[in-house]
This record gives sequence, structure tokens and C-alpha cells, in this order.
Amino acid sequence: MRSAVAFGLFFLCGHGWLCSAVPFVNLDFEATTISLASPPGYFSKSDALPGWNVFLASEPQSQVWYNNPRLGAEGVTLLGAQVGPVIEGSFTLLLQGGYVTPVTIAQTGFIPAKTASLQIKAIFGTYPAGGENRLVLSLNGQPLATTVLATVPGAYTLYAADVLSFAGMNAELRITAPPWPESGNYNYYLDSIEFRPVPEPSMWALLGLGSVLLAAWHVRQKRNP
Repeated sequence: MRSAVAFGLFFLCGHGWLCSAVPFVNLDFEATTISLASPPGYFSKSDALPGWNVFLASEPQSQVWYNNPRLGAEGVTLLGAQVGPVIEGSFTLLLQGGYVTPVTIAQTGFIPAKTASLQIKAIFGTYPAGGENRLVLSLNGQPLATTVLATVPGAYTLYAADVLSFAGMNAELRITAPPWPESGNYNYYLDSIEFRPVPEPSMWALLGLGSVLLAAWHVRQKRNP
């Protein structure tokens, strides 16, 4: 009987249904203990990126760069406001996939109930210029399809992914910069990762009212060009 109960608990925990609800942390990369005034260099991962694990391909890394982007090579770099670009706050994270080596940050945490989407602000570029946005997001190994919610010219693009099926579960979030098949690397500046809830009924009502008013404005514009 005890073994059956233990197996049941193991099964539920393994599927993220019955484990301690430890929240995700440092999703905006502001929890670093590194000072903005620190010189560029190699720092402990636990100091630079509390809560996150870092991998080059499948190899875990104990250190990351600070204010020292890699030119043509893979790496994970925490950027301070004096070097930038910084999307929000004082720090932004730069992922750079290498010629053959993907670069990943990962963290396991509890996704609150009623969570609808995962949102992330990002700037994408390649060195040298070219390529396309191939940032890979996954939960428990399942790739997430992202859509663009908004673009702030000269600042960042807001991406979102549907994570409703993971709400109320423990899950591992992985964000990967894939290899760059040419000579150079993919550059992804990341910030302000958020798990966003399903809008309350009152919010849906406001959105509906806004849509009605916008439609009425368009009709009026057509009638009175």
C-alpha cells in the first residue's frame, strides 16, 4: 500500500501536479549581486544570474560574462546599463549562439493557476547582420510557438506564447539561442519575462467595449473622410 502511495506521489510530482509551488525568480535579471560599476569580466553564475542554470550545448556552466559580449562566439552575457542595450531596468541578458553550439538558460518553477501566456521582451540581431529570429522557448521540453504582440521601434519586440496547458504546474522553462550556421552568431537581448494571467471578466468587458468604440470610429471616418 505504501509503495502504491509513494508511486502515486512520484507520478504526480513528475508531471508537475503535486509538488511544492516554488515560484520562478529573477525573470527580469535584476536580482544580480554584481554592481553596475564592476569591470567587465567572468563572474559566478550564482552572482550574475541567481535562479538560472546556463548551458553551452548540454554542458552546464558555472560562470557567465558581464559587460563583455562575445564577437563571433557563443556565450551568455549580463549587460549593465552603461554598456547596453538594456531593455528595461538596469540589466538585460544577452544570449549568443555560436557556430555549432546552442546556448541555453533554464529554470524550474511553478506556473500560477489561470496563467494564459508567457511574455518576453527581446531584441534580435546577428553578427554579422542577417539571419532571422530563431529563439527557442520550451516548457518541460515542449517547444512554444511565439507570436509578436507589439514592436516598440528602436527599443524591443514583445513576444508571447500560449502556456495555458501548463497553468498550475511545476515546469522547466528553457530559452535557447540556436547555432549560427555561418561565421558569426545569433544575438538575443532578453528582458522582462512574465507569466500573464487569463484576463478577468471585467477586463474582457473593457476589451469588448474598446473594440466596439474602435469599430464605430472607423465607420464614422469612412462616412466623413
